[in-house]
Amino acid sequence: MKSKHKKYIAISVITLTGFLASPSTNPFHYVTFAQETSTETSSISHYERNPESTALFPNTLLTWSVSTDPNAVFNISKVPLASRVNGPNTNANQSQEAKVLSIAIVNKNTSGTPSQGGKNKEIYNFTNWQYVDTLVAWAGSAGEGIIVPPSGDITDVAHRNGVPVLGTVFFPPRAYGGKSDWVREFVQKDANGNYVMADKLLEMADAYGFDGWFINQETGTDAQTASELKQLLMYLQQHKKPHQQIVWYDSMLPSGDVYWQGELNTRNSMYFQDGEQRVSDKMFLDFRWTSSTLDNSKNIARALNRSPFELFAGLDVQANGINSSRKPHHILDNKGQLKTSIGLYVPDWTLRDGGKYNLDAYWENEKKFWINNAGDPRQVTQNNSDWGGISNYVVEKTPITTLPFVTQFNVGNGTQMFRQGKLVQTGDFNNRSVQDILPTYRWIIDNGNGNTLQASFSYQDAFNGGSSILLTGNMNKDISSFIKLYATSINPDSSSEAYLISKGDQKVELVLSVENADKPITLTSQQTTAVGENNWKKHQFSLKDLAGKKVTSIGINVYGENGNQSIYIGELGIGDFKTEQVVSPVTQVNVLGKTVHDDLTESVRLSWQSAGENTTGYSIYRQDENGQTFVGETSNTAFTLIEQKRGKQNPTYIIVPRDKNHVEHTDKSSSTTYQFEKMNTPEISIHANKTFVRAGEEIVLTAKASPSTEKISWRIPEADIISENDRTITVKFKKAGIFSAFATAENLAGQSTDKKEQYISVYDDSSQFSIENLALLPNVTANGSGFTNNSESYRFAFDDKLNTKWCDNRNEHPYMTVDLGSKKTITGFELHHAQAGGENSEWNTKDYDILVSDDGQNWTTVVEHRNNTKAVTQDSIPKIEGRYVKLFIQKAEFTGNTARIYEFKIFGINKTNVEVSKNATLISKLRDLHHEAKEVLPNDYTKESFEALEDAIKKSKTVLDNEATTEADAVQNSINQLSEALKQLTLKPSPVYETKGINVTLNEDKTMATFKDNDNDTSVFVKIPVSMLPDNIQSLVVKKRPTSTIHNKMNNLFDTYDIYFVDEQGIEQPLKKSQTSQDRSVTLENTNEKLEIFIPINKDKKVLNTHLLNLDGTEIVKNLEWTLNTDNHIIISTNDFRTIAIEFEEEKSTENPIVKPKDEDSNNPSSNPKSNTDTTTSTTSTSSTTNSDSHSTSSHQSSQSEQKNNKNTKPGKNKELPYTGSSNSLFTVFLGFIISLSGLFVALKRKK
Repeated sequence: MKSKHKKYIAISVITLTGFLASPSTNPFHYVTFAQETSTETSSISHYERNPESTALFPNTLLTWSVSTDPNAVFNISKVPLASRVNGPNTNANQSQEAKVLSIAIVNKNTSGTPSQGGKNKEIYNFTNWQYVDTLVAWAGSAGEGIIVPPSGDITDVAHRNGVPVLGTVFFPPRAYGGKSDWVREFVQKDANGNYVMADKLLEMADAYGFDGWFINQETGTDAQTASELKQLLMYLQQHKKPHQQIVWYDSMLPSGDVYWQGELNTRNSMYFQDGEQRVSDKMFLDFRWTSSTLDNSKNIARALNRSPFELFAGLDVQANGINSSRKPHHILDNKGQLKTSIGLYVPDWTLRDGGKYNLDAYWENEKKFWINNAGDPRQVTQNNSDWGGISNYVVEKTPITTLPFVTQFNVGNGTQMFRQGKLVQTGDFNNRSVQDILPTYRWIIDNGNGNTLQASFSYQDAFNGGSSILLTGNMNKDISSFIKLYATSINPDSSSEAYLISKGDQKVELVLSVENADKPITLTSQQTTAVGENNWKKHQFSLKDLAGKKVTSIGINVYGENGNQSIYIGELGIGDFKTEQVVSPVTQVNVLGKTVHDDLTESVRLSWQSAGENTTGYSIYRQDENGQTFVGETSNTAFTLIEQKRGKQNPTYIIVPRDKNHVEHTDKSSSTTYQFEKMNTPEISIHANKTFVRAGEEIVLTAKASPSTEKISWRIPEADIISENDRTITVKFKKAGIFSAFATAENLAGQSTDKKEQYISVYDDSSQFSIENLALLPNVTANGSGFTNNSESYRFAFDDKLNTKWCDNRNEHPYMTVDLGSKKTITGFELHHAQAGGENSEWNTKDYDILVSDDGQNWTTVVEHRNNTKAVTQDSIPKIEGRYVKLFIQKAEFTGNTARIYEFKIFGINKTNVEVSKNATLISKLRDLHHEAKEVLPNDYTKESFEALEDAIKKSKTVLDNEATTEADAVQNSINQLSEALKQLTLKPSPVYETKGINVTLNEDKTMATFKDNDNDTSVFVKIPVSMLPDNIQSLVVKKRPTSTIHNKMNNLFDTYDIYFVDEQGIEQPLKKSQTSQDRSVTLENTNEKLEIFIPINKDKKVLNTHLLNLDGTEIVKNLEWTLNTDNHIIISTNDFRTIAIEFEEEKSTENPIVKPKDEDSNNPSSNPKSNTDTTTSTTSTSSTTNSDSHSTSSHQSSQSEQKNNKNTKPGKNKELPYTGSSNSLFTVFLGFIISLSGLFVALKRKK
């Protein structure tokens, strides 16, 4: 099924390959990317939903293509079908020939099934593959799709265990929406006589990697179509691959009539075998079979030269599971042998009807269904009233036929994930694609004297993955318990070894059965070492003595301490682990698309390329500000990372291949950097639980806001607040009237406001109002889109009963229109959905609208309800008058399109012209305008327009204070005056520096400006609060003087600059909030507000002090605080300055032992003004504040250094530096930096 999507030009995708020099088994050592990186810009598709498995109808199958279906790549299985062999009989009853066909609802729904798992653990993660020979992924419905391939994850795990998987073609009975047209469409041929649907079925099976189709035709049709369907089956046989299967369900006869036979006979055998032509590979016999019809079926199969074990006697266990009346022993002959194979219909009863989606119940049911009540396949039942377990009838099979074999006992779902014993991820999950080959025997345990060990799968702890084997029970020290785990058919060689990773045991021995040996071989660990984290141990065993022998089973002896023990088995491996495997590199990691769930959460569709050599799967890691974390794994080369959270930086996703030993090869990894959508201002909508209340009655308002929302502010005029928390507020109103509610959500991008005007009606005791369910009034009628049958028509949604419903499964947008008989006042609605009537919660109505009309033609939408999951929904609305109410369903279910409404309640008052108080609506409008006007900021508008608004506000307050006695005309006049005053507000013009500024940048909230030299001939720049700038400032002028007047004998030691702000005409302009004094240029009135001057310095010079000088630059007025940043800029933060001197440490002379003052040494190279010319390039900053991390770590107070280095000189006096008489002495050099600011700062003039 194609997802609707939009195209956006999106992110820069950075592909990085390889980030360690050699393979590593530790997934936490990804420290560097060693190879080249490339960057590309991609067009990223946006999808409404994450990838889902396919569900089609004949016409959509015809147009389907793996290359055009955006979900297809995620439904592909990359795991080849493993070969497997029968194990030895565990009990005497087991058949080596009979098979088991499981028709299981492996996914909860036909459509909407996630392709690769998700964030819930309550799924059918079947694990008893040793008893199943073919799995049919049963699905299909008239409303969702009737041609349904298996999801890729179920194919992966089935193939890993050697079990073929079939998709479903289901033509439902007409009573369940079946259409004979679908059958006719299905058998159409092209001009060349090819069955185009058959070709499409094979195309899909090849593309997705599954193994054939189960065809169930239960829609009545004509004889010609039935004949064509038989020919189509034969066409499939001729064109399918040898490993693929076509299974036919015993339903339709050659006449086209549906008539279940419950046997193979002459009326249906032509769909199984036609002379020498095989028509179907297997036939599932309907549940109506008897002992005698099975005898007949067996004989006819042999007469057709077919095995009777290609017939499957159907057992319907959907409703009752192991308590079903038909049990496997009914298929036995008088010798206790199966007459045919076993066909199981919906054995997922263990999870659904039998387990109610409780996993503990599921595991217990699985044990009883597949093994037996004892949980030991060696035990057999003699009681015909018992189910007995499938292990009582068919032998176990094993796919462990080659080496290496490694299992980590992952069952495919859980609550947390571990890597090397470390917990790396928490939260429910399911991913059947990575389920390991699990123990063949559940459980064969021989406890030593006094031991009582029992085995189970545990989600509590694991070594790698989400589960492990947990052994619990009493143990005696030095007494072992034997656990037989696997049937195998493997041949170790001289390089083979084995290991077991465990926790909590005292000792472990490996027990291997060898073909033709008298008894198993017990191996003692050659080395036991700590591995990973959290007390896991690795036991290693040599298998060199078994070279050339066939190992037929694997078991372990476990020893513990005295008392109750909990022993975990985390990993088992057999093979050559010393020889490094060569795996194919991962390349071309791409983002194929995304699903934006909200402004913090996105699901990411990734794909990559790999030749797949020696590769069994891929681990996926996320690198961001929190380091590197595990986020997923797959056997496919495409994967969707579900619900990734936005961080402070864009994450990099790293794809690491794993070899057959489950070793990760980080040197063959590749990655891509993902960019989240730009964060927008938050969305917000508010809803009240009641909108028509008595004065003093509490109302709860709830804000639904974007997850990024950091703050919600409420404004509800005239309300008394009872309580308030994160997203809700409880209020009440003391007097009657109509009131509005406003809520504002804020995030990093800004704010948004939801305005519910004239929302809540409040009446007092003088009013005689009664709220009732108007749908129950006499003479209420309804019509609409249709209904399934007469017992599910519209009227059953208005009978005040929750055991009846309106149901419509035939329309894409079901709707129902209710005629109340006459106009009423409507205040709200209540809908009871599928779950309220005891049905599946996923059938609750997802998206719906409610509309109101006076005439049934012109409609007003009063409710738009989206993404509902609740059984009962309540929608309160501002009171409205109307006769007709329409429920229009946009999306009936999350996974289908069947409307199920058990009750539709329409609340209101059985009358019109309901007034809660005098002029209530007009007063509410005026009240809202009044509060809106009061929030207007005067500084944003011209004086004249704001004064007019103030006058209107005063007048409106007078009206509101006297609302009970004011007439409607007066209220309306006040509304008009206030509205006009708001309309006439005139914004002040934008400052020149904002619209026409030269070399000026503003921070995002326009509170801080950065001015660079307007002609760029210096690197000086100034950061200044906007509040200091007059509106007419355009730029900053920085002029360099050739000489300085500071200290007459040291003129050549100073660079002097004039710095000032100018307007558009180049005229100097003073700053706001400043005053000029005689001895210093400028002092800010608000001493808490400072600007920053960034002056570049030579990196080879050491700054000692900075000083504020007088106007002519001859006297030191005060010392200034300064910092030095990493860009070699000295930063002076000040609130008063004009002329600034920077004092440097003198360079030491190596030529003269006596250092003279510089004015006496004309040959001093520092006397050259060019020696102090700065070459550092400044960078424009738009930050509103000076961040401490952008400066050097030291901050200096000039006075301390000055007192230390100038003990003989008073600041501000024009004296020569003292002669010290020492070759190592320093004398202080003042470098004057004249900053001439008119007022406090002066702005920049561009040189022409």
